[in-house]
Parts: sequence; C-alpha cells; structure tokens
Amino acid sequence: MPNLDIHVANSGRDWHNGKVGDKGQHEALTSADGAPDASPVLARDVDGEEQLDIHKPKPVHSWREFINEIGVIVIGVLIALGGEQAVESLHWRHVVGETKESLSATVEDAYGAMLSRQEMQSCVDRRLGDIATILSRHDQGEPLGIVGPIGAPTASVVQTYAFDMAIASQAFSHMPITDQAKFFEPIGVYRTFDEVIKDERSIWREFRALERASFLTQADWSDVRKAYNRASDLNAILSANLRNEEPGLWLYPFRPFHKPKSYSLSGIPRVRQLCRPAVSKSPA
Repeated sequence: MPNLDIHVANSGRDWHNGKVGDKGQHEALTSADGAPDASPVLARDVDGEEQLDIHKPKPVHSWREFINEIGVIVIGVLIALGGEQAVESLHWRHVVGETKESLSATVEDAYGAMLSRQEMQSCVDRRLGDIATILSRHDQGEPLGIVGPIGAPTASVVQTYAFDMAIASQAFSHMPITDQAKFFEPIGVYRTFDEVIKDERSIWREFRALERASFLTQADWSDVRKAYNRASDLNAILSANLRNEEPGLWLYPFRPFHKPKSYSLSGIPRVRQLCRPAVSKSPA
C-alpha cells in the first residue's frame, strides 16, 4: 500500500509524509515496519496543549482482511436491525394482547344483548297477537278489552368502539387471520342486529297510543296498523335469526366465546309489561 501523504498548513507548521516540520513541536507515530500506525496522532501547539486528534486508517493488506472488515460491518448492521425488529415485535405482541382482551369483552357483551332479545321472544309474539286482536275488535266495532300497558321489547346497547380503535391503531392487522375472522364476524353480526333493534324500538313507540285508544282518530288507527305490519316483519327477522346457533344464523359466530352469565332484561319495567296480559280474552 502507498504511504499516505498528508499536508496541513496551519500557522507555519508543515506535515509531509508523516514527518513534522521544524516550526512545530509535533510527533508522528509509525509502526515497526515503517507503515503509518493506526493509533491517534496528537498535535500540540507551542504551549503543549492538544489541538487535533487524528486516527490514521489502518491499511488493508489482503482481500481476506477487506472481507473481514465488511463482514464486521454487515453483522453489526444485522444485529442492529434484528434488535429493532425484536423491540417492535414485543411492542405489537403487547398491544395485540390487550386488544384481544378488549374485543373479547365487547363480543361477549354483544352476545348477551342478542340473548336478552331472544329470551323475550315468546312475550313479543304474544303481544303482537294482542295488538292484532285489538285491531280486529276495532274494525268490528267491538270493545277493545285493553286491560294493561302494551310494553315493548328491547335489548342491551353495546358500544363497539374497541373494534374501530383496533383497526385504526393497526393492532387488528397484526393479529393472525384466524383471530381477525373470530372477532370481525360477530361484531358485524351484532351491528346488523343493533340496526334492526333500533327500528323495532321506534316502531313499538307507536303502540303506546293504544293505551289511550278512546282518543284515537281514524288516521291514528291507520298509523297503528302500519306500525303493526312493520313490527311483525322485524319480529320475524329477529325470531328467525336468533332461534339457535346453527350455521348461517346470527348467534353462530359467537360460539367460540363464553356465554354471559347475566344478560336477562326481564326486570326492566317495559319488559315486565310486555310479558303481562294486556287484552282480555273476550271483548268487555
């Protein structure tokens, strides 16, 4: 390898071929074979203070040494990248674990909400039968025989923000595809169920008018009949899809999750009213 020629001009001081001129108090270090040493060269001014720290490059004498140097660099880079990936992997493992717990709780709450509506199905069927009887008696000019409040079906309201947050934070995309499907399907089913329940609640509000039936006009009775037809359609949808956990029905995706221990809404006043008699067996 050729010797390194260094020329530094600084306040009258000259360096050339590793030698220092007479005007400066400097010392160049060389190895035993005359090659520049890789140890630092310290330049001192006339007052003896260190001014410059120069690390001269160590010469490479063969391809083997060159490859070794490159190998050390590559291994260092790989170790750094591997460490970064390990830290990132631990981070996402922690985030995904917390997200799964949150989503599992949300799905189990949704499961309970759907079961609560399933539980009151017989009461809903009976009450729609009562309303049909009231409409029939009205059409025939008979006494309506209303003996109690109509009540209304309902279901627990479950917030599914945890699912939206999981997608927005990319935690959902870091889950295995099987886990994604495990959460995605029941949340989607619950949201469909929730839309139907909202419509059902809105329709059943129309039936409160029957509790003051003596004040209803013909237009009011027409509205009650329309509400009855719509409520019957929604009830048919809910009854068919909540009857069991067969494939294709709404409760099927919830099978991998724990069935909530407490989900009944039978203690709510309007549900108690729904399950009590509201119409006499004969006109009175």
